[in-house]
Amino acid sequence: MSGTAGDEPFEQRLLGELPLVRAYLGRLAPANDVEDLVQDVATRAWKYRESFDPGRSFGAWLRGVALRVLLDRRAQAQRAPEPLADAALVPAAGREDRDAREDVARVLARLSATEREVVVRFHLRGESIDVIARALALPVGTVKSHLHRALGRLRPLLDHDGHRPAPPGMRSGPAEEPGVHGDDHDHLGGDR
Repeated sequence: MSGTAGDEPFEQRLLGELPLVRAYLGRLAPANDVEDLVQDVATRAWKYRESFDPGRSFGAWLRGVALRVLLDRRAQAQRAPEPLADAALVPAAGREDRDAREDVARVLARLSATEREVVVRFHLRGESIDVIARALALPVGTVKSHLHRALGRLRPLLDHDGHRPAPPGMRSGPAEEPGVHGDDHDHLGGDR
């Protein structure tokens, strides 16, 4: 279907405007979200192409679609549950486990969103540094830095008496995670 706007088929106009949409969203959204947003804009524009009025500016209509996509994404992120709210991440069995989950959620809430995501993926989901870096579109060294900083901030909060074991579902181990400082990157399966 070619729902035309002027003489150009809709698809050609859409493809021609995407670089401008990308630039527009680049001013409004974090850089690592822009490509996903542009794809969502293209999908939504195609879905609602019949609502475009050929007598109006195609670029303005498309920027309106882009703004709605961005606002919808932000609203969805605000409604999304915290990663630790997922019962599959931490085993639920009794009051002690519930208390431990609440402790973990409380201290993780003090981290930035990126640090929290890195810690949850590494310690609760068991993902490698390389997998996390690819998923978050960050360099491996940046993921290691986020993990190191986050663990430094979490350690005093979780080790109230210096002897508290890691909460259920979290890896326990030495104070320094292997590979965080780059001295043991072989087990991570990747380069820096």
